[in-house]
Amino acid sequence: ALKVYLKSPPVDGKANEECIALLAKTFRVPKSSVIISKGEHGKRKRVSIGGLTFDEIRQKLSDES
Repeated sequence: ALKVYLKSPPVDGKANEECIALLAKTFRVPKSSVIISKGEHGKRKRVSIGGLTFDEIRQKLSDES
């Protein structure tokens, strides 16, 4: 699990857009590679990041720390 804090309000998809942009920047992938696959209207989301394996995602997260 990854906890993300956003500034945008959850209105008209603004928070989802900010979440996608943040994850795309963090993992250095295009925004089109980040997909909210579950929880689009809730606080808890399941996100898919195309083009990266689970191990690559974990590595990039540990590099950011």
